[in-house]
Amino acid sequence: MSRGLVNLLLALVVALGVVWLVLLPPGLILRAEPRALGPAPRPVIGTNAFGAPEARVDVAALTAWCARSRLPPPPPLTAYEPEVAAALLDAYEAVAREPSSGAWERLGMVLAAVDAGPSADFAFVEAERRFATPKETRARLAHFRGVLAMQAGDVERARELLVRASRLHEPSASTWGRLAHLTLDEVEADDDVATREGLQRAADFQLEQFERFAPKDALVWVLRSRQALLRGDGPAAHEHALRALAVEAPTFQSLHALGRARAALGDETGAALAYTAADALPQGAVFNARDPWVQEWYRAAGATRALVQRFEALQGGDDLAGLIALGESIVQRRPDDATMLGNLAELYRKTRRFDEADAALDRALARAPGASHLHTKRATLRLAEGRHAEAVAAADAALALHDGDARAWSVKGRAQYLAGEPLAAESSLRRAVALQPDDVSTLLVLVTVLESLGRGPEACPLLDQALQHAPGLPAALDAKQRLGCP
Repeated sequence: MSRGLVNLLLALVVALGVVWLVLLPPGLILRAEPRALGPAPRPVIGTNAFGAPEARVDVAALTAWCARSRLPPPPPLTAYEPEVAAALLDAYEAVAREPSSGAWERLGMVLAAVDAGPSADFAFVEAERRFATPKETRARLAHFRGVLAMQAGDVERARELLVRASRLHEPSASTWGRLAHLTLDEVEADDDVATREGLQRAADFQLEQFERFAPKDALVWVLRSRQALLRGDGPAAHEHALRALAVEAPTFQSLHALGRARAALGDETGAALAYTAADALPQGAVFNARDPWVQEWYRAAGATRALVQRFEALQGGDDLAGLIALGESIVQRRPDDATMLGNLAELYRKTRRFDEADAALDRALARAPGASHLHTKRATLRLAEGRHAEAVAAADAALALHDGDARAWSVKGRAQYLAGEPLAAESSLRRAVALQPDDVSTLLVLVTVLESLGRGPEACPLLDQALQHAPGLPAALDAKQRLGCP
């Protein structure tokens, strides 16, 4: 074989190698495997400014250990919750010992939980290239990477990864919600009418999927309210915002949606009230708190957010003592968590530990004086204590911050009735029912008020309304019979 032919073949091999490297996805390029070089540097345990335990990490030493072990670098954080520091170091050491897909995924989740986005993405890519099946696992990894891309502001990459996740595992509600959010951002930014219409149709489908898989998620209605505004439909935007507030306790997002809708309808005073109430609440991450896959990050990290998620999952159950113990554990780690302090106050009230409820609300309101729902909780506490005038005053404080708080109107009406003011109570209770027509308890109290005023027949439609939402409810059926309703 001639030297020229040999050189030509060598050149061809090199060219093919270059093409292979260019076209191959980054996660599939061969990398040096991690290697175990002994334990990672351990943190020093101390206390933070609030007196809670804190793990202090030598970032330089840990970064050097990661480099020698061929692992992605840690975040530049020096202080962690002790459980989080332990989870991070254990995850690093597990990959160094055996770089399996599961070990890489766990490391990625812990890194994502501590906001080390690039290192987390690297770990998820390593997990992806080792995982062939099942589809849901690949969907979860694509979703994780899409979330990281959203956080990094890489919209195109985020959309590509989230679309991949939605195709691999259709029932992921949060994937659809995030896609709808990105699509509505595009609608807002694009001036071309035809393009906007196409994007709106895409958002319609994504929101239908979001609602299909998460029908009780208030964020569905926040996004629908935003979409209605982009279509110039102020009344629909207002209706969707109210629906969001009826589904869940007020959040920054739902109150902000209400403010935007009111402004679109020309109600500047109402909009200002809604914005004021929104500004008193933490904005938070729009999706992360309600994304079950992302919550796995915090569980893997042993972070307090995992305890919060467990608390939220148990809320509404009968184990009040267990919920109180869990809430107190969270507050020990997060002494400035106004939301959890408010939740604890409500649990103390339900177990008639009124002094502890009052103290928890004092602490919560000291940290978030403009949070209307905390004033509503105080009104509910005062009502339970039989301090009716103070209950009305606390409800008024809540309504001054957020006049669309159905629960505050309901508590105020109950307190007014018990204080001997049935006409005032009727007005307040009617406001509550207008804001939340499916609140059966408030409907029945309003029936009682009307009956006490000698206006029983007026209560019949309210009883029908209650039975629509609670078919066969004995209290409503008995009242219909007593009042002679058809």
